[in-house]
Amino acid sequence: MLSDLDRAVEVVNTALALNWTWSADDFDRFAAAVGWTVTERFEHGATLDTDLSGPSCDANAFISEGTCNYVSFQVIKSDESESVLDGFAELSDLLLVDLGEPTWRRPGATPKIRWDLPTAVVFVCTLETLVYLRIVNPEYQREQDHFDEVVIPWMQANQTDDEL
Repeated sequence: MLSDLDRAVEVVNTALALNWTWSADDFDRFAAAVGWTVTERFEHGATLDTDLSGPSCDANAFISEGTCNYVSFQVIKSDESESVLDGFAELSDLLLVDLGEPTWRRPGATPKIRWDLPTAVVFVCTLETLVYLRIVNPEYQREQDHFDEVVIPWMQANQTDDEL
């Protein structure tokens, strides 16, 4: 299993200490604060070269209209689902110490945990072979939550037979 849990926690804590406005300029300040280099910029984001010794040495950012919406990076990679789940639990426990009780948890085969904090929303998520961290702009997350909780159910309830 490839992982860098302590460094991932350090990156989260650095991001939370920035008190950023989530502007594109703040994204550059975040990258400098954690010691990561922006390697590529494109229309809706950027790729960063990290110092993580985990599964991937890069992070991705989603940036649109001058606003950084989130930064995401892999922390654990393993071909064994048990190792992924163990790593998820260990990373979550480390973050609990600094962030307190999470806003919500989703158990199961692909667990997820979330902290809604004043300056950022922090997710620890799993896929089949990896665990990743996402640090999200709170305003962007509110928009996503609204879409998930209101718009999608409304669309599903108002589908016609032709759309099914």
